[in-house]
Amino acid sequence: MKPEKQKKKSKKQVKKQTQKSKKFEKPKKKEKNNFNNTEYWRKRKQIRWLIWTGIIMLIGLFFLKIIPMELFGEDILFDASAHITLTVFVLYLVWFYVDQNKSWRNSYLVFSLVVLTLVALQRIVVEKHDGTGLLLGFILSVIAILVPRWNKLKNKFDF
Repeated sequence: MKPEKQKKKSKKQVKKQTQKSKKFEKPKKKEKNNFNNTEYWRKRKQIRWLIWTGIIMLIGLFFLKIIPMELFGEDILFDASAHITLTVFVLYLVWFYVDQNKSWRNSYLVFSLVVLTLVALQRIVVEKHDGTGLLLGFILSVIAILVPRWNKLKNKFDF
């Protein structure tokens, strides 16, 4: 005996059949949104801090580097060090990624101090800055980091 030939189903028939079977299936649960609202606002706040820190550093460099160089000449040693300021900004930028892993914090702080020391020594060796200029660059950087975060930090210190 020959097996019976099966009829090929048309596309319309297949579609109708799958629609019928879907009617009796349990509805799928809606997928949960993986968007983390607190993470979004934390990142947004960090970006705002970085932008304000960069703006304050640029303004400080204008007043503590550009203006003294215009008044006293290009080869002065006591103008604020842009190298120190930019190094602190880059280290501060990287800190937001290092801060996620608590085991890296202490080693990153030591690394940051070593990098800042090397940059400071290099600026002194090539006779582009003296201690005053390096200290001005460092103080400018610290102020630029603290000012945008002042609302968060003001309640932590008692005078």
